[in-house]
Amino acid sequence: MQESVENQILFLQGRLEGRVLGEIKLLIRLLNRRFGKLDSSISEKFIKLSFSQWNELEELIFDFSTVEDLNTWLKEKIVK
Repeated sequence: MQESVENQILFLQGRLEGRVLGEIKLLIRLLNRRFGKLDSSISEKFIKLSFSQWNELEELIFDFSTVEDLNTWLKEKIVK
């Protein structure tokens, strides 16, 4: 019985991770479409974002007028 519960938990964690990765890929595709291929220095900053910051970025994607607006937001959010 315990093994069944653990398997269900692992299954749900896998589904959640898959959804999150899918959302991240979609967001990156949208940003590339809006601004053209993003510079690798910007793309590397995405790795450092927390889950809540990704959610925030999803809400702000269309508020950025330029790629520099995006880069400025990323710099403000990433704690070194």
